[in-house]
Amino acid sequence: MKFKEVSNPEELIGYLKDKVTNLNDTRNNQQLYIYHYTSTKAVKSILKEKQWYLNSPANMNDGLERLHLDEANVDNFLFSSFLEEGKESIAMWSMYSQPWEEGILIRIPIEKMKKWKNSNPSIYSADSNKHTALKKLDNAQLTFHSVAYTNADSKEGGEDEMLRCGGKQNMKLSNIYKHNDLAGYIKDDAWSYEKEIRLRVNVPTNEKHGGVMLDIPQDILDSFQFVTGPRFAGNLLSIIRKIDPKFSSERITSSLFTGRLIWVYCDSCNKNKKTESEVSTSCQ
Repeated sequence: MKFKEVSNPEELIGYLKDKVTNLNDTRNNQQLYIYHYTSTKAVKSILKEKQWYLNSPANMNDGLERLHLDEANVDNFLFSSFLEEGKESIAMWSMYSQPWEEGILIRIPIEKMKKWKNSNPSIYSADSNKHTALKKLDNAQLTFHSVAYTNADSKEGGEDEMLRCGGKQNMKLSNIYKHNDLAGYIKDDAWSYEKEIRLRVNVPTNEKHGGVMLDIPQDILDSFQFVTGPRFAGNLLSIIRKIDPKFSSERITSSLFTGRLIWVYCDSCNKNKKTESEVSTSCQ
């Protein structure tokens, strides 16, 4: 089905799932990847536990989506986000790999990501503070889907409500946030630059989990590549080899922007803050 012809929630969900399934694994004989921006702490946990943590929507940074989820009373899914765009993004480094000195990008081959989802990995409830597995969940469902973006909250003047996905537009679905089935599948158009893909776990509506852990098969884990952030501090190879002594240095590269950011802020950093006049000078 063409995106512009989607006319109901069921068709949209099917389209967003199929979009990921149909992602090309290669282009011009080059392997393609999806990206996940994170931190040193998360990478250490992934390699040590051989599991991936999926968070509750209650902890998302998009307050607008959270507001609509609260209004719809939908909280029975958890997810982890990935970027479909096959190149680094300063915006994503800034948003999701803080503090800067611990920022890491995980690159995962698209073919391996799809294989991971289709392998029916075990899913566990998780301690949301320690990110450790607690109890296996036999009734949880794993899906992998793209996100669609709407201007429902941000349209101006006489602008019509519109849904977007991958550069395509849809005018048939309206009052998009009234469809509770679409919880977690749509975001405001302001976030469309992320080209987000979500690895998602649904649990029964009578269950509440602050987080879940997803097993990572060894061959999938071995395909992960790591890019250290623009202002990364330390030796990632040394850190990882304390967990896996045979880890190959070829799986680690540096950001394209390493050494090219003069001054940056992050919400969690309280040190080295410049005065307003100093910031004004450094930004010129």
